[in-house]
Amino acid sequence: MPVPLLSVIPMGIITVLFAVTGTGYSAVSRLANDGKPLRHNLDNWDRMMMRRDYRLTGSTRGQAFRNE
Repeated sequence: MPVPLLSVIPMGIITVLFAVTGTGYSAVSRLANDGKPLRHNLDNWDRMMMRRDYRLTGSTRGQAFRNE
C-alpha cells in the first residue's frame, strides 16, 4: 500500500525539526562543558575531582593549569 504524498511533507518537517533541536542541544551542552560530552552517573569521587579541578584551573573540566 503506497504512502499518501500529502503526509510526506509534514513528516519531513517534523523529522528536520527534531534533528535541528537535537543538534542544537548537543552543541550548547558541549559549549557549556568546554567542548567535552556530558558526564553521567557521577559519584562522590567524581564530584570531589571536579571541585579540585575547579580550584586548580577555574574549570570543572580542566585538569592542567594553562598559563595563557
